[in-house]
Amino acid sequence: MIRLSGDSNKKTHQALYSVFVFGILLIAASCKEQFQDSRVEVITPPIDITAEEIQRSVEEGHQPWRYEASWVACVEIDSVLEGHQKQKTGLDLNNCLRKSELREEDTKAVVAIHTKNKLYKVYLNRFMKPQGIWTPTKIEIREP
Repeated sequence: MIRLSGDSNKKTHQALYSVFVFGILLIAASCKEQFQDSRVEVITPPIDITAEEIQRSVEEGHQPWRYEASWVACVEIDSVLEGHQKQKTGLDLNNCLRKSELREEDTKAVVAIHTKNKLYKVYLNRFMKPQGIWTPTKIEIREP
């Protein structure tokens, strides 16, 4: 029987522990991937670097719809998806607004829009000021 010195024994235990922890992390990561909903696509729209200019423009009376989270969500869905997926949503603005459900706080909002084929969730923030314009930060597209 080979006897290890105290330092070697300690290093062996540390190495085994590291391998064990790494193995657990790999297993956990693979489980997470299995349970994620593959029918959800997430799009991160580019945040306009001219948001300050847009805020000033809105305060001057131009594009007042940017104060309304549902309006911003509907416009964003149409423009981002047309560019991202090269397809139209088939929603006109009035139809989109009628089908939207809004959850709004002071500086955060989520707008859900249900269509026959998809559920769109648009996450928005007010970055410029508490009562300022809404900026979309994430779009989730879910197949029914």
